[in-house]
Amino acid sequence: MRQFPSHSVGTIVFGPDGALYAAGGDGASFSNADWGQFGLDADGNPAPNPCGDPMGDDPPRTAEGGAFRAQDLVTTGDPVGLDGTLVRVDTSGAALADNPLAGDGDPNAERIVAFGLRNPFRFTFRPGTDELWIGDVGWGTWEEIDVVRSTTTLTNFGRPCYEGDAPLSAYRGLGDFCDAVDAHPVAPTGPWFAYHHDERVVVDDGCRTSSGSAITGLAFEEGADFPVRFDGALFFTDYQRGCIWVMPLGADGDPDPALRERFADLSDLGPDPNQTGAVELRFGPDGALHWVDLLGGAIHRIRSSTNLPPEVSLSAVPTWVPTPLTVDFDASASSDSEGGALSFAWDLDGDGEFDDAAGPIATWTYTNPGSVTAAVEVSDLLGRVAVDDVLLSAQNNPPTAVITGPDPARAWAVGDRIAFSGVGEDPNTGPVDPSAMRWTVNILDCATPDSCATRFVERFEGVAGGTITAADWIDADYLEFVLHVTDPGGLEDEARVRIAPRRVDLTITSEPVGVTIAFGEHAEVTPFLRDVITGSVNTVVAPKRIVRDGVGHVFVGWSDGGPRVRDLVAPGSAVTLVARYRPASVTAMFVDETEGRWYPVVEGVPQDPFYFGDPGDVPFVGDWDCDGVDTPGLYRRSDGYVYLRNSNSQGVADVRFFFGNPGDLPLAGDFDGDGCDTVSIWRPSEARVYIINELGENDGGLGAAEFAYYFGNPGDQPFVGDFDADGIDTIGLYRESTGFVYFRNSHTQGVSDRSFVYGNPGDRIVAGDWTGAGAGDTVAVFRPGVRRLLVRYHNGPGFADAALEPPGPATVAVSYRPETG
Repeated sequence: MRQFPSHSVGTIVFGPDGALYAAGGDGASFSNADWGQFGLDADGNPAPNPCGDPMGDDPPRTAEGGAFRAQDLVTTGDPVGLDGTLVRVDTSGAALADNPLAGDGDPNAERIVAFGLRNPFRFTFRPGTDELWIGDVGWGTWEEIDVVRSTTTLTNFGRPCYEGDAPLSAYRGLGDFCDAVDAHPVAPTGPWFAYHHDERVVVDDGCRTSSGSAITGLAFEEGADFPVRFDGALFFTDYQRGCIWVMPLGADGDPDPALRERFADLSDLGPDPNQTGAVELRFGPDGALHWVDLLGGAIHRIRSSTNLPPEVSLSAVPTWVPTPLTVDFDASASSDSEGGALSFAWDLDGDGEFDDAAGPIATWTYTNPGSVTAAVEVSDLLGRVAVDDVLLSAQNNPPTAVITGPDPARAWAVGDRIAFSGVGEDPNTGPVDPSAMRWTVNILDCATPDSCATRFVERFEGVAGGTITAADWIDADYLEFVLHVTDPGGLEDEARVRIAPRRVDLTITSEPVGVTIAFGEHAEVTPFLRDVITGSVNTVVAPKRIVRDGVGHVFVGWSDGGPRVRDLVAPGSAVTLVARYRPASVTAMFVDETEGRWYPVVEGVPQDPFYFGDPGDVPFVGDWDCDGVDTPGLYRRSDGYVYLRNSNSQGVADVRFFFGNPGDLPLAGDFDGDGCDTVSIWRPSEARVYIINELGENDGGLGAAEFAYYFGNPGDQPFVGDFDADGIDTIGLYRESTGFVYFRNSHTQGVSDRSFVYGNPGDRIVAGDWTGAGAGDTVAVFRPGVRRLLVRYHNGPGFADAALEPPGPATVAVSYRPETG
């Protein structure tokens, strides 16, 4: 099912193994960050999610609609879709037995060999291998060449969480889905080669860059009579840029991006330099490279430069007058690429035979009324031939096309109904019948008013007029209407009218300023100005949390009351939107060890307390089920068990297992960066750390330690934190005798990476991302004498940056990461 006229099926081919391969896009909006929130009913009223995508919650932390359909394999519990994938099937449409997910049980999952694609419009096989090389059309910044090395191994290219080699902020800011993509066993793979929309593919290649980019063809050289350096090379083209480039093989036998060069500029092969658009490349059995020109409506071929066909230049004057019509033909400007002599043969009577004249110049008189196609055949010394022709009309004047609407002065907004109309006048027969009229509607992307690239929108045949609804066309500088009229004799005329969109200034700023906010496909630092089309939908994403001067801040709201993640419809007049933030209050978990009662506090606000455990248990917290939320754990010295619960509520343990040796202290954290916390050991008797990256099974024990190293002295207080914000928790120690804090940023033996004085004797130390700013964990101490949690916002000596009073009468603090949405 497809909601938008974009990102649909691209290439369908049989592979060298006899399997059928097909690639399809994500079907999402090409102009906005789309997680399934768009849609209209038959009456034009908002009706989100018409394709029935799983929407997730709001904001869309787990949504897998829109562009996220390309990552449907990451989620479970729902049928797998094929958007944004490349599939491999037999002639019945069933998956092959050696597909990566054969035996999965979901027929679609079994078909997939690659996913995480946006618009894989073209792909090709590398000769002699089962490698698939994919041209994935990007959004607003990058075009990619992606590689599937083996069709029996699953590959994920990361869309929409990545574009090029970089995270895509417009989708990253929506919620937690991209975190799940990163944590999936099939990690995202970067492109083989990517080029930026604002940069040339090759320095000074002369190709268009003013109207964006769209990679639309790939082909490997095989058996062509091309220079030796191109043997086995990868050729690729871009519809918007109008060029073909080549990537020769490097020393390792693979196409080497460092060796890329421009192969051909296609703009000189059509009547209008901006009206050539290649959408396919193929090497043919004739040894030539063929390319399909969508805009020019032709198939071209490029042969080896050892002997190219002649370039024909033909003029005919006049092409129409009343009979008798005497026409002077001139092909003397024709040339041979190799500089050799040319010969000429003419078909002047239109009978298909080149037997009417020789030489570069000819004259012919037409006495009978009607139309004739005259042609010249130009041959070089080696027999290469090129032909050109011209339509002549005796006793026939060409028609005139006139557009009567729309008015060039009108401006349009998204959603406007625009009427167009025109007439054709034939001086010989009168008004042109509507059946002989043809309309083409285009979008123009213009570097200057006189230098525009064209994107086709719609064609209307055999009508004098009609209406079209202005869609949300990204980067549209003009909407162009072209009227073609043809008279009975085949003579044509055309008229063009372009109308500009009505634009409006949107200013995005923040309090405080300097916040990176995603707007559409780009992210900028506030304040910034965007000039957009009135009525366009612009996805704007403000971060949930920021850090200013070491202090975490949380998003409060937009100045107009809109949500943090919003689809902003551009209004009719300029507007300024302010994303407001406030310093965050401390979030922590407190435990009354005398009665086993837990007290969560989120941003300074106490939550509902609950009971878990017995007096004397050693409490700690962690994310045991990998859902992003910390929940209670405890070590019971009396029986040597660890008890873990997967929710912050009263109840029995979800997991229980034996723990270490008597006297060991539990260390809870994500020690390998996989997004899941486990329980490890600090053994005071040895001052030794034992890191274990799996939880014990019920009534079983912990497995063997993956790392074991000495750190600290007996009597030190151990604690856990991600001190360098690399996603991996490591170990810290607090030495009461000196007041020093020590920690390491790796699981290796050695001296501390950081040490400083903080706290007093008798303090209990913990570490956490107290404001949820994501800048790494910092230390805090719980001081029993004053019953305060004293927090530092950076790891260094000094006074507390924040203090939090515990909610319970006899509680102590442990670190805590709540669900933040």
